[in-house]
Amino acid sequence: MSGMDLVYFEVSKACLGKLIRRKFTLTEMAYDLLRRSINRCDNPFAAGRWLLTGYGSAAVGKTSHKVYASHVGLAYYFIDNLSLNLEGVGYFVDYAHNTGGGGLDLLPRWHYLARDDWSLYLDGGWGFIYTSDTLRDPGTHFNFTIQSGTGATYDVADRLTGIVGVRWFHISNARIRGKNRNVGFDSPMFYLGVMTPF
Repeated sequence: MSGMDLVYFEVSKACLGKLIRRKFTLTEMAYDLLRRSINRCDNPFAAGRWLLTGYGSAAVGKTSHKVYASHVGLAYYFIDNLSLNLEGVGYFVDYAHNTGGGGLDLLPRWHYLARDDWSLYLDGGWGFIYTSDTLRDPGTHFNFTIQSGTGATYDVADRLTGIVGVRWFHISNARIRGKNRNVGFDSPMFYLGVMTPF
């Protein structure tokens, strides 16, 4: 073998090594992508997923004051089984005055036990409510909400998951206009609805 042939052979061997290494790298990347895709399909609460949520809720206070609400929200799972939910809420409040209003809630949710077709979770968060009339006299149109509780999900159909749960629900204006204008509504809130990926 001539010197030129030997140089060519060494260069070819080095190029082949690079190609083999690159092939393995691409194979590993393809495997990782496939693994993530399978995990995404198997786990509806996998990191990177978006869910659309809708549910209705009802709360009855100690003095028979009532709050009924409809919730529509978006959930983003930034790690597996842990999401941040932004929800728009429509309210009907039966307090000293019957009044309607709207609000916005921010709720983290953790599916601490997730199986193939069901899960158990904890959630809670903060928000606000603005009503067309004050909840009582004296009172305020603007109030804050705090809530926390537990719930469950169950797959009822392809790409449709039912949710049910209960939260402790609180309405207050944090005494921004003084103690005598604070509402102070506290009650269990029960809810039922669905979620779907998109």
